[in-house]
Amino acid sequence: MKKKLLLTSVALLSAVLGCNTVTAESKDNSYYETYEGTAVTTESTSTNISSNETSNDTTTSELSSSSEKEMSDKPTTDSINTGSSSSDDSSLEEKDSSSDNNSQKLEENKDENNDIPEKDLPSETNHKKGQYAFKPIGSRVKRAIAPDNVYANDGNLPGKDFIDVASWNGNISISEYKLIKSYGVSGVAVKLTEGTYYINPYAESQIANAKAAGLKVMAYHFSMYTNQQEARDEANYFARAANQFGLAKDTVMVNDAEHPSLINNAQQNSLTFNTQLKANGFFNDALYVGRYWIDSGYIDTAAFNKNRVWVAQYPYTPTVGMMWNNDHGAWQWSSQMFFPGLTNYQNRAFDMSAAYNSFYGSSNTVDLSKYFTTNPKKVILRASDKVYSDTDFKNPVGTVAGNELLTVDDIEYSSNGVPRLKISSGFVTANKAYAVQVTSNIEDYFVSNPGKVILLGTDSYYNDYDFTTKIGTQLPNEIISVSAIEYSNSGVPRLKTPKGYLTANKKYVRKVADNIDDYYTQIPKNVVLKGNDIYYADVDFKVKNSVALKDEVIQVTGLGYSSTGVPRFKTDKGYITANKRYVLPLVDNISDYFTENPSNVILRGTDSEYAEPDFKTKVGTIRSNSFINIVGVKFSSTGVPRLETSKGTYITANRKYVVKVTTNIANYFTENPKRIILRGADYYYDDYNFSNRIERVSANTLIDIMSIEYGDDGIPRLKTAKGYITANKKYTVAVPDSVVNYYTESPKLVVLKNQGNYYSDRDMTIKSGTAYKNQLNPVLGIEYRSSGLPVLKTSRGYISAKKTDLIKVVDNVIDYFTENPEKVILKGSDYYYKDADFTQRVDSAKAQTINDVIGIEFSSQGYPRIKTKKGYITANKKYVIAVTKNISDYYSAPVKSIKLTGNDYYYSNPNFTKRIGSIPGNTEIKITGIAFSDNGVPRFKAEKGYLTANKKYVKVVRQ
Repeated sequence: MKKKLLLTSVALLSAVLGCNTVTAESKDNSYYETYEGTAVTTESTSTNISSNETSNDTTTSELSSSSEKEMSDKPTTDSINTGSSSSDDSSLEEKDSSSDNNSQKLEENKDENNDIPEKDLPSETNHKKGQYAFKPIGSRVKRAIAPDNVYANDGNLPGKDFIDVASWNGNISISEYKLIKSYGVSGVAVKLTEGTYYINPYAESQIANAKAAGLKVMAYHFSMYTNQQEARDEANYFARAANQFGLAKDTVMVNDAEHPSLINNAQQNSLTFNTQLKANGFFNDALYVGRYWIDSGYIDTAAFNKNRVWVAQYPYTPTVGMMWNNDHGAWQWSSQMFFPGLTNYQNRAFDMSAAYNSFYGSSNTVDLSKYFTTNPKKVILRASDKVYSDTDFKNPVGTVAGNELLTVDDIEYSSNGVPRLKISSGFVTANKAYAVQVTSNIEDYFVSNPGKVILLGTDSYYNDYDFTTKIGTQLPNEIISVSAIEYSNSGVPRLKTPKGYLTANKKYVRKVADNIDDYYTQIPKNVVLKGNDIYYADVDFKVKNSVALKDEVIQVTGLGYSSTGVPRFKTDKGYITANKRYVLPLVDNISDYFTENPSNVILRGTDSEYAEPDFKTKVGTIRSNSFINIVGVKFSSTGVPRLETSKGTYITANRKYVVKVTTNIANYFTENPKRIILRGADYYYDDYNFSNRIERVSANTLIDIMSIEYGDDGIPRLKTAKGYITANKKYTVAVPDSVVNYYTESPKLVVLKNQGNYYSDRDMTIKSGTAYKNQLNPVLGIEYRSSGLPVLKTSRGYISAKKTDLIKVVDNVIDYFTENPEKVILKGSDYYYKDADFTQRVDSAKAQTINDVIGIEFSSQGYPRIKTKKGYITANKKYVIAVTKNISDYYSAPVKSIKLTGNDYYYSNPNFTKRIGSIPGNTEIKITGIAFSDNGVPRFKAEKGYLTANKKYVKVVRQ
């Protein structure tokens, strides 16, 4: 380990110095140090080494510069084996300088936060352990006398507990290690690194083979630091190499503090180095130092825990009874140990050390496998626990809650070697039974209780936080109350809920807004907005689609949540708010209600109207089938639609009780017309939906209307005693109450009381001729004007049907004269009357007396009367005969006697239907009277019968 001296005998030393041999009569009680200014104790010295001998503090002369060069540390010349060849050393140096793949690998894997600043490399980059441990600082003095070579099979030696090796020892096979172990060696300290620029290229195989041979492996670093930052950098470099070679955190990690560059502040810088090792998780830090530095005060080993200090001090002749430096952890007592049985063992010297207090074992009895020894970065504690200001847990300064995410800054160790987790507020336990390292992607999970969440997809509930057994299924977008965050044994957060454990992965679960109670979280079938709003293309309301109108019924197809956990209603047009302040869910049976303004409605039954949509204040009653004008649809606080009337009141919108009136309602009767006529023939139906015909009804039939009812299609129907008929004004005409003054059933035959007009249209707007008073008008039928008043249709045109304008002629009018006969005679005596209604007689009317007729008039009952100069007489053909038109050709006044101008006959009656005797011409015949035939021809009445009164055939004899 220390520099191997080339001088192995006093004779060789004398040859080099050119002086006499020095003998040491009693070496056993002396120790060998080659520090300048330190006495080499010998009980008997026979000869001074040189004439340059000075005081007692120096017993050796300085070597020549050539000797110093010979004793230099360079690998090409530094071999303690007298039989070593230059070619072997050269080969080894070449390996060290050109094949340091591990060093390159370490440099490539430097931690970004532990980058080591570059500094000038020393002229020697692979120093041997002990190279300076036996030299005073700045000395050029060399050993005058070398310690004895020792052999492993010698039983009279101090403890042979462990060796140390470096690249100088080359590759050591497993079998070679086993042979070394067979001599009682139980451990090996392997050089890993030097400064921040060198890694032992043999370290990997030296470690692996030693472990395979069953040896305890330690590691050491040859330090070159000159300040605290360099000390930290070198410790980081050393720790990275240890990690690279797979060394456990409880490995003894030795700071080889011997180089002269350390001397100015060796104590503090070395403490910094060892502290930084702990910061890297290597808690079994140790210090290698020469006895001279301890005695000179450069290093106070008490500050390092003496049990962890390895002291170098070589006796001339080591023996079994020596227990030097046993107040420390280990003692390096030889660099000249040879192991018989190794190939070429005489040329392969090893450093040998004795261990005290289990130096290379753990410094405590803690089972570190149960603790974190490398920084887990983030952990949680299974239960709440105390935080301490110190690693020995003596001073509590606070508490952390169970399952609270903690960031670990470092791992430090208690005075008895128990790892502690350093957090921002102090130290907490590192025991894995209580602390759990969380998953590396913890940022993908909820680590504090989100309160309420929803799943983004269907997932399962589990019985525990390790998801051992599924116990249920959870659908997406349903609000879940989270009672706590707990962590699986693998450090994955879980959501604890009343139904079991769920994933806490933000990819699958989303925290809902804190004010979630202000939102609807169940999916209604339909909603309305309380004011105009916007449809959005996305659930985060970033892209607008279109305007969503107030009171527009919106079908909800789903529920989504924004990235901030705010519920949104999904619709066919996009996303809208689910905030209770702005949106109202409707009743599930919304299809049973009107949700758009029906404009006009009727109620199926009598119902109430209210002052507000919530139907709290009744303000009136509306009868069934009443026509109601609607101005809009409003909604109650429970989402029930209401119809707002033009009066500002509210009625039900339930289709069961209210019917939307057809849009062309203006074409229909909506109030009972009481009486109507049909423009054309139609039918009576059994119900207001016109399901079945039950009877035909003729056009212009006057029909009494009981009420108006509405079909399910909102079309009004007229209810009559015989069934339902259309209320369409195109096919029906409302008849006014004044119809009682008109003929509504055909009078068959009428006469006008006064002269009027005939019309070509039933509304009597177009005249087509004169209608004369008392002119007989056969009635073809009754039709109705647009005003609903009847008119009489005649062959000459339309005339009024008003009773005051007409006289309905009696049905037997054929028995009466209806046209002026000009002259008539009464068949029997009668009377003249003052008026056509024969209300007052004015004179007697003799039978067979010719009456000149002024005209025909009708009584108010429709009876024709013959108007004469003397008054009115009957026009009944049974009682009156129209005189022949050529009455002047006849004698119509009575005479006493006549003569026929020729032969003729007597007849049995005035109608000359039967002859009863002949009359010779020129026979004077006594006349008893005048009688008229049914066709108004006068006849002379004689004793023997009736005979002609024609002046052509008769001559009056006597007047």
